[in-house]
Amino acid sequence: KIWPASLGVAGVFWISLALFPALTVRIPPSSPDPQGWMPVVLITLFNLGDLAGRLLAGFSPELLSAGLLAGLCAARLAFLPLFLFLQSAASFGGMHDGAAAAAVLAM
Repeated sequence: KIWPASLGVAGVFWISLALFPALTVRIPPSSPDPQGWMPVVLITLFNLGDLAGRLLAGFSPELLSAGLLAGLCAARLAFLPLFLFLQSAASFGGMHDGAAAAAVLAM
């Protein structure tokens, strides 16, 4: 009975560890960043979003049905091609830093 939820948790952690920080810190900034602050900002945003998600789930677990959680776990797979695109966006003329920040916060 608990295996679907366990599978969802394992999937979320697998995607999170695959994307963060390995792919996240390799997203190039849109402007010159000699001090290297872009990875630090992205990691901070991820940690803030992670904290907000954990607090939301802890305060209102009844809002999240099993079907919604399964859908959100599956939707998290879409972040893999998104982060790969953001890494290669510099060769297509670049992407604004806000796009990388929004992707990290949405994750």
